[in-house]
Amino acid sequence: MSWKDILPGVLLRHRPGTAEQTGTETSTATADQYGDSGQELSQDTLARLRARQLLTIARLTPLNAVANVFNVILSSIVLWGIVHPAIILIWSALISLLMGASVVGWYRMVKRPQPPQYAREQTLHRATWHAGLIALLWALPPAFLFHQASAEQQLFLTAISAGMMCAGGFALYTLPAAAQLFTGILGAASVIALASSDLASRLYLILLLLMYLTILLVSIVHAGRVFRAHVLAEMTSDNQKQVISLLLNDFEQSTADVLWEVDAQLTFRRTNNKLSELFGNDSEELGSTDFLSLVQLSQARLTDNIQKLAHSAYTALSTALKGGRAFRDIEVPMCINQRTVWWAITAKPTVKGGWRGVISDITESHQAQQRIWQLAHEDNVTGLTNRHGFQTGIESILAPLDLARPNQELRALLSIDLDRFKAVNDAFGHDAGDKLLQVVADRLRSHTRPQDLVARIGGDEFGLILQQLDNHEQALEIAERLVASINQPCQIDSASILVGASIGVAFIPEDGAQQDVILKHADLALYQAKARGRGKVVRFAPTMAATAQTRHRIEQALRSALQQETLTLAYQPQRHLINGKVTCVEALARWHDQQLGQIAPALFISVAEESSLIHTLGQLLLNQACQQLSRWPANLTVAVNISPLQLANPDIVNQVADTLKRHDVAADRLELEITETALLDDSHNALDKLHQLKALGVRITLDDFGTGYSSLVYLRCFPFDKIKIDRSFVSEMAQEPTARTIVGAIIQMASALNMAVVAEGVEEQQPLELLQQLGCTIAQGYHICRPLAPEAAAAYLEQYN
Repeated sequence: MSWKDILPGVLLRHRPGTAEQTGTETSTATADQYGDSGQELSQDTLARLRARQLLTIARLTPLNAVANVFNVILSSIVLWGIVHPAIILIWSALISLLMGASVVGWYRMVKRPQPPQYAREQTLHRATWHAGLIALLWALPPAFLFHQASAEQQLFLTAISAGMMCAGGFALYTLPAAAQLFTGILGAASVIALASSDLASRLYLILLLLMYLTILLVSIVHAGRVFRAHVLAEMTSDNQKQVISLLLNDFEQSTADVLWEVDAQLTFRRTNNKLSELFGNDSEELGSTDFLSLVQLSQARLTDNIQKLAHSAYTALSTALKGGRAFRDIEVPMCINQRTVWWAITAKPTVKGGWRGVISDITESHQAQQRIWQLAHEDNVTGLTNRHGFQTGIESILAPLDLARPNQELRALLSIDLDRFKAVNDAFGHDAGDKLLQVVADRLRSHTRPQDLVARIGGDEFGLILQQLDNHEQALEIAERLVASINQPCQIDSASILVGASIGVAFIPEDGAQQDVILKHADLALYQAKARGRGKVVRFAPTMAATAQTRHRIEQALRSALQQETLTLAYQPQRHLINGKVTCVEALARWHDQQLGQIAPALFISVAEESSLIHTLGQLLLNQACQQLSRWPANLTVAVNISPLQLANPDIVNQVADTLKRHDVAADRLELEITETALLDDSHNALDKLHQLKALGVRITLDDFGTGYSSLVYLRCFPFDKIKIDRSFVSEMAQEPTARTIVGAIIQMASALNMAVVAEGVEEQQPLELLQQLGCTIAQGYHICRPLAPEAAAAYLEQYN
């Protein structure tokens, strides 16, 4: 057997085409320019690559020319009359001339006996500037004419700009610089066009444009890299025979791999400097020690954390050598010159009972594989275990559990969610958010033990598995310490940031012995912790699962009820305390299910909000209220509650306007009641939508006034038509002088601001008398009238009006 029996397999690990292997002069071109990670390319290769890039574009020249001329003609027809005809003619002529020049260059190329094999770098620059000039000409109409164009002309400009960006970008993808310049110029022009327009949604359109433009640019760059890699692979394939021949002749002198040969006793038959350097021993020592002993001596110097892997690799190598059959790429860790390296050992038995093979240093590739493993199992922001690693950890704990065996080891799964984290991202940016997550991760590590598993599940969610617990209280105490630690201020750059944490705790195995079950139970406990005011630790209880099942049943029934429109409205009058008339009734949702019975509004509305059914529910109730309102006297108004989630709907204003128009109801006969929570997070422009609704003529009421943190601020920011004093103040007026004082102050303030005041929750005569003494003019509650069906409400209105 010769060395050539072994070398081909080894050569596959080498990358032919480098200067060292071919002897060609290398340029200083880098991977950033040509997409071949870390590899320097010869001038000859670069010239051939440039030729292929230009040739691919040139083949599309006739089609691109026809498309551009066709677009010019259409643009001239559509835009004729916006600007002076001479300008359009000059613009059209310039584009046509540029495309004509491209066609001339293409024609000269196809007339040649064979396509050009080499191209200079200047040619690429000219092609790039040519593309940029064409893009600049196409950018003029949207940039300068969009704001004065009609709606149809704007639609045309939008369509042709989008088409040119996509078609031009991908037509030029083999030259990423040209494609990016072309697409970037048109994208910038489109942004300018939208920014200069009077479209109400221009900001959102600009954000969408920038997002899609980014995706397009990234796709172009990726396609260009794939093209370059494909071309370089073809070039490599063409030169493969020459490269392999050269490597075979010069292998022992130039390769980083080392050839080795031992006799039947595994003693080296010959040594050389490269073999001595590889083992870190002199030639004399190599010649007197067998191969396996040298490996074992080297591995003895490895650190403890890798000794297990080293022992496994040594066993595999020893077994392969004793088996007498060829083997390939056994990976072995070694300690050479106090540095951990990894070898891939390949060998075949010789006729005389010895071995002949190759040792390859795969340290870099092994480190790369380790990095890939870390990326798959570790969170790149915090360094904690990621979701995949966390789930794997849970599975490894649950797999050996034997529920029939008593006294199982007690473990706890903690589901942790940060409070107010979104506000940090919005106020300080995502970089500060990432730093905050790192601080939280450090605090989680500092309050847990080595055997515990801490993970970042995603976003601001963390998971924790506590092992070897003595009792349930130990886990709860650790959870409380974690909450207290995370509640401490975090110094991020120059800002002191406060966040909190809510934690749900589920115990293994009593709360679940399956991964999906225990995770669900920990999340249910977390949900309860957040519902109780955040910053809490809540242990899972079976009633939580029952509650979740009940809410799921309600959700399914609610979906069916919304489809069949079986929900109804009851109407509770608001009586004027001076003249006794009723000028407004509040529409209150009611639902009776055949299987579930009568369901409280607070329950099914909260389920609707969690399941995103609130938009359908809200539209159904608004439609019913307006339909009923159209049948009642023209001086009566109806108040309809609006959920904060409904107000976040971008189309809420149009929906209200369409509903009023459909039922021919005047806008000032509809009152929309909102709570302060709808205004706390103005990321959906809640105040702006309220202004739009008020501009329609709709009346706006601030509900539950006095219970929020910023009620007075919102009175200053928005001119509400009416405020409703929360029932908690009204019910306590008779017993609490403070409540009576607050109610009086609210009434006086509302009068000064020219806002009507409604006292809700009037259940007895005494609070009613006190309200009259304080000057309150409108009251609502069971003492006034209970909610009525539409027919009963009509009779009640007729009686009092």
